[in-house]
Amino acid sequence: MARNVHQVEDLIRILFMYNCGMAMRRTRRIVGIVILLISLALLIWGFWPLAQASRIIPVPASEMQLPTPQSLWWAWGLFA
Repeated sequence: MARNVHQVEDLIRILFMYNCGMAMRRTRRIVGIVILLISLALLIWGFWPLAQASRIIPVPASEMQLPTPQSLWWAWGLFA
């Protein structure tokens, strides 16, 4: 009788360890799938084309002038 009790206890212990292992495997699988889905979503978002945007910026005529030779000599002397 005592031998049967020990066998039953061992069986319960083995089944409990097996169930814990299965739960860990299932948890790891779910976490892996979630990480994979997040990674794929970020990858798709990274390759998503940007919306075409253009802005019209008025440039005054005073800013479209070429530099004078004196300013060029000053810049060359500063960086030479």
